[in-house]
This record gives sequence, C-alpha cells and structure tokens, in this order.
Amino acid sequence: MRGYGFVIARARIARFMPTTLIGCSFLLFVLTSWNVDNFNSLRGGLSNLFIPALEAVTTPVQNVTNKISEISGLTQLQVENEMLRQENQRLASWYQVAQQLKSDNDSLRQLMDAKIPESYDFITARTIKDSKKTYAKSLLVSAGLSEGVEKGQAVISRHGVIGRVIETADHASRVLLLSDINARLPVVIGTQKTPSIIAGNNSSFLRLAHTPRELEVNDGDLVVTSGHGGLIPSGLTVGHIKIDDAGKPYIDASHGFENIEYIRIVNKYTDPALKASLDKLNQ
Repeated sequence: MRGYGFVIARARIARFMPTTLIGCSFLLFVLTSWNVDNFNSLRGGLSNLFIPALEAVTTPVQNVTNKISEISGLTQLQVENEMLRQENQRLASWYQVAQQLKSDNDSLRQLMDAKIPESYDFITARTIKDSKKTYAKSLLVSAGLSEGVEKGQAVISRHGVIGRVIETADHASRVLLLSDINARLPVVIGTQKTPSIIAGNNSSFLRLAHTPRELEVNDGDLVVTSGHGGLIPSGLTVGHIKIDDAGKPYIDASHGFENIEYIRIVNKYTDPALKASLDKLNQ
C-alpha cells in the first residue's frame, strides 16, 4: 500500500514538471530582457527592506565582539602591568644591593685611611649585630681563630683604636670597646710622650687616668698607644685631647664608635725574626 502511494506522488510530480520548467524559463527570459535600471531599482528596494533587519541582527553581535576585544585588551594590560611590577621589584632589589655595595666601598676606603705602622699586619672584618651582650660596650666581628685573630689584639676603625679582642671563636670574635667601663689602655700624649691610661666610663668621652700632674697636656695633643704591657702595639692613633670646662682632659671618641661597619684587627708582629726572638724570650 505504501509503495502504491509513492508511485502516485511521482506521477503527479512528473505531470507538473514541464509546466514548472516552462515557467522558470519564462522568468529568466523576463529578467534578462528587463531594463537594467529597473533591475537596479528592484535591488535597491530589496536592500532597503533587508538592511534594517540585518543591522538589528548584526549590531548586538558587533557589541559583543567589541566587549570581548575590550576584555582581551584589559587582560593583556593586566599581564603587562604584572610584568612591569615584577621588573620594578627586581630593579629595586638591585638598587638596594648597589647602595649597600657603595656603602661598603666607602667604609673600606675610609678604613684604608687609618694609620698603621708598617711593621704590623692587619685583618679586615665586618661588624655583626650582637643580640646578647656580656659587656655594656662591645661588638662582634666576622673574623676569628681561622683568620688568625687572637685575644688581646688591637681593633681600629677609620678614626683610630676602638678596642681590643677579648673572645675568639672559629670565625667570629668579640671586641671590648674603649668606652666600656672595664676597658683600660696605656697611651702616650703629645710630643712629650706623656704616659697615661685611658679609662672607659660607658660613654664616648674617654677620660685619662694616672697622668702626671707636673706634665702639661694641651688641647689637640695626639694620643697614641704606648705598647706598654705588650698587648697592643705602640704608635696606633687613639684620638686627640680636648679640655672640658673644668680644665680636665678627655678624648671625644663619639665618632669612632657609631655606625661601625668594618674594622681592622692589628696583628702584633709581622716580622718573623722579631716574633721568633720574642717567642724564644718568653719560653
């Protein structure tokens, strides 16, 4: 039954097919023979009819496309901003390193100005923050037994002697500053080589003890180590004499104990023959 209906449908299509083909042929003939102006008018009319509809459809699509482009642009800006931020952090870090290196270089240059007799050698070290102090005025330095540091050695900054080594470890040492109340240092003053002893008082104003009263001490006199006792070499600059309102001499060492970054530890003897002779005498 189904096959019979299919045959009937095909017969109907075949019957109307010639008429349909003739109609299409006539339409094509009319269109090809129609005036070009009339054809353009028809095309313009159709365009006017369909353009508003096309715009209504494409405008939302274009808006969505623009928004996507804006979002993509913002995302790219965010990526570039993050890259710039990271680069800025790297540059800031390098700037801090450069500033620290400059500060270290300046400190070392200033330390080179400290006068040390040619007969002595020295060890350069950096100061270390001391979180637990046994003494009121002391500091830690980054050199110890492995670097040749020994107890009793003099320690100087760019301004002169600031103390002596009192404790040593493998790679660190503790320095007792002259300003500590326990510190004592034999010195000589001025061209007359007046002997005296510097006594610390937990301040930066070092007082003189045991100075002969009959000998005159003048403002500006140079104070150097005497070498008495053999603990600290002679001839190392300590500072200059100042006279207070009461007429008493003192040494203003405030500049020598503040913001110390690098120090020199002075070896006692660098002349091998002299050291051997002294060791032999001490046996």
